[in-house]
Amino acid sequence: MGELIFWVIIGVIWLTIILDMGTDIIISILRRWNEYKLEVKRMKNEDNQY
Repeated sequence: MGELIFWVIIGVIWLTIILDMGTDIIISILRRWNEYKLEVKRMKNEDNQY
């Protein structure tokens, strides 16, 4: 039972850290992902042109 409480506390700490820093990190990851997808699309379009 004590172990469960321990894991719950760790989970809560992780969540607060992730929500604090996470919003910035998630936004940057999403931006990178969108750039990556655009790049892939562009490469596919270039392949189709030839």
